[in-house]
Amino acid sequence: MKIFSNKYPLNKIEINFYFFIWILHSLIAFVISIFVSSNPKKIGNWLNHWLEPSNYISNYFIDNSDVEWKLFKIAFKLILTTYALNSILLIIFKRIKFLNKEIKTLFILIPFWIVLHVNWTSLKCIFVISTFSLIIILISLLTKNQLFGWIFNLIFILKFINFISFSNKEPSKYYLEFNLYLYSSIKV
Repeated sequence: MKIFSNKYPLNKIEINFYFFIWILHSLIAFVISIFVSSNPKKIGNWLNHWLEPSNYISNYFIDNSDVEWKLFKIAFKLILTTYALNSILLIIFKRIKFLNKEIKTLFILIPFWIVLHVNWTSLKCIFVISTFSLIIILISLLTKNQLFGWIFNLIFILKFINFISFSNKEPSKYYLEFNLYLYSSIKV
């Protein structure tokens, strides 16, 4: 795919500028994290209470304030198992030659993905996201305007934690349900 073409809305200079900013931002964040983890005494007291000795590299420290990283580590085994099952199914899926692609997708892949997501989160979570997606699509189709769908979606993203009860208080399931609600609504 050719990025720089007449159809692309940004010119080459602007794209390169944004790319430079993105690389510079990533590099600065990396340098700051190296500096903080190797020299915790130089940064002052405002961050010291979050730092603890690293389990991986001696004489280095880790920032223990990142709750999402902790929850991801707790849920990692379930995530890895799910991705492995998904990969195995996709390999098998490619080898099935006697069914056409639409039938395989409708009757094998989609039900399998629903089961995987229910295993990750809960049936209620999948139902809420499916219903929400359908409502947003219907709002956009009925009004023939995406603005109302966007407004409803933004309200959902900002307020869903207040009116949706999570099915499981176990940290890994809570984390996965929260991410499914958030990122599915963003995708919609």
